[in-house]
Amino acid sequence: MSNKIYSIRALSNMHVGSGDNNYGVIDNLVQRDVVTKLPTIHSSSLKGALREFMRAEFPDVEINDTGKFEISKAVKAIFGGERQKGGYNFFDASLISIPVRSNKRPFYRATCPSLLEEFKNKIEVFCSEETKNELISTLDKFIALNQKEKPFIFENAKGVVLESFKAEICDEIEKAEYVVLEKYVGKNIALFSNEDFNEIAGKDALPVIARNCLENGQSTNLWYEEIVPRESRFLTVILSDGKSDSNFAKITEKPVQIGANATIGYGFCDVKPL
Repeated sequence: MSNKIYSIRALSNMHVGSGDNNYGVIDNLVQRDVVTKLPTIHSSSLKGALREFMRAEFPDVEINDTGKFEISKAVKAIFGGERQKGGYNFFDASLISIPVRSNKRPFYRATCPSLLEEFKNKIEVFCSEETKNELISTLDKFIALNQKEKPFIFENAKGVVLESFKAEICDEIEKAEYVVLEKYVGKNIALFSNEDFNEIAGKDALPVIARNCLENGQSTNLWYEEIVPRESRFLTVILSDGKSDSNFAKITEKPVQIGANATIGYGFCDVKPL
């Protein structure tokens, strides 16, 4: 089996619903990791979204002019079918960064030691020695930083405010190390403490959008939906037998829609191997 890390960058707001009942103000909640309570994309939701994308690329095939259709061999080889195991294994996509507003830039990409630690653990289990050599020491340096009471930024920009947090310039990271992490987290990184990051992305912290159903111009159903904002990034590991890699590469050629509400532009993502 070959292992690859994939980046999932939200090009538009995303709502991958948890399906949980909620008795507060928010009606529809996003999926969250059961341990950290931070946003995630469960492996079943990710696999389902990629499967639908690939079925559009390799349409179902009619069976002997009977009017019945079956899934194409290309899709079955990747995702499996009736009495057939697919050649790919999918894991949850874990949050690695989320945009935070700033007075100096439109946004910075916030991350925290607990997210980097989780990413490191996946690398140690699933990735090649080459990837480990590139990343482990760099991640350790970022994880070990002492953020004190302020988030760190890694550029010479004074007076930066991130949401309600005043940022501090960090000079403990070499440029080459920053560039390595930037590949996975995105440009303009801001490193928050775990506690402060929970204020940004934890329970009741994500943006909420009001949705309305109209009939003949009259509101019949008003509800509130939690979203993961565009430019959020997730990382996942996908294992493959290598036999269908050229077909699976289709997911990198145009946006993949993940989650609900595609008709109003939700959930369109750029998926790339790293």
